[in-house]
Amino acid sequence: MPVRQVSSMRQTVGTSLSARVSKSTLAVGIVGAMLFSGTAAHAAPGSASRGPTTAPQSSAFAHASPETFEPGTLKAVSASGAVLGCKSAYDNPHPSKSSGYKKINAHLKVTCVGTDASKVKIVAKSKMTTTNGRVGALSMKSAKKTASTGGDLSCVKKAQTFQAKGSYKVTWPAGYKPTTGSYSKFSKKLKFKLAASGSKKGKCVAG
Repeated sequence: MPVRQVSSMRQTVGTSLSARVSKSTLAVGIVGAMLFSGTAAHAAPGSASRGPTTAPQSSAFAHASPETFEPGTLKAVSASGAVLGCKSAYDNPHPSKSSGYKKINAHLKVTCVGTDASKVKIVAKSKMTTTNGRVGALSMKSAKKTASTGGDLSCVKKAQTFQAKGSYKVTWPAGYKPTTGSYSKFSKKLKFKLAASGSKKGKCVAG
């Protein structure tokens, strides 16, 4: 074969290989860019994805009042995107005036917010306890939108640590999901004893 023809063939083969290498390099570069930007993480409809997936958040939650979404708040959303939230709080254990200051009480208060808050049914329960195992009577209150209840327990001569323990359940209005919710709540722990002398003899005082 003539030298000129061989040289021409080598040039043609070299050009073809260079073109293929360039295309491969371009393809690798595109895929790498997709992976870096996160585009490749989204699988095409109907295709399988091995990576983790995250469910989209409801726009109703994103635009709701911040108060509705404090930790420990129960939430519900309607089909139209309306949001309801209920939260609870305890006051500190304290000598109960109604008992002549001979018992310790704490109040659990539940408050619901939102357009249909007045339709939310609440059942709140509370009882006073001590860390050494004493338990007072259960107190319960049923209401709509807001509810408050508190159970008490008598003091003794030896100082004890008191803590109220409660819970509440809500039933959301028709059209909201979920349909119900419940949450447990605890008060702060404080020590009390029955005063043995002085102006407060026979009454609960700080231990």
